[in-house]
Amino acid sequence: MANEKLTDEQIADLIKRNADLEAENQVAAEIIEDQAAKLRAAEAQGAGSAPVVTHAGKNYRVLVPQFQYKDRVVKAVSLKDDAELVAQLVKDESGLLELIEEAESK
Repeated sequence: MANEKLTDEQIADLIKRNADLEAENQVAAEIIEDQAAKLRAAEAQGAGSAPVVTHAGKNYRVLVPQFQYKDRVVKAVSLKDDAELVAQLVKDESGLLELIEEAESK
């Protein structure tokens, strides 16, 4: 069996299968990193604490339960689903967010 030669078609199939597996591995790695970031944020939040949001690899505690932003009232818990607003608050160095830790440092 060790001396068998693969046909060009078998080699092409193996190359394609390898590429498919590498792509699946990349997707899995991205999912794992996303879940790890969410876990770190949950650990940083703790039980019953203020919500924690993540931006640019850093965790921030939301210091108020709700606040007025431009023309709307924003609840702290809704910030987890509003990456654009979190990014703006970080950029503005808002006092509503407190840096906890580097999210990727663990």
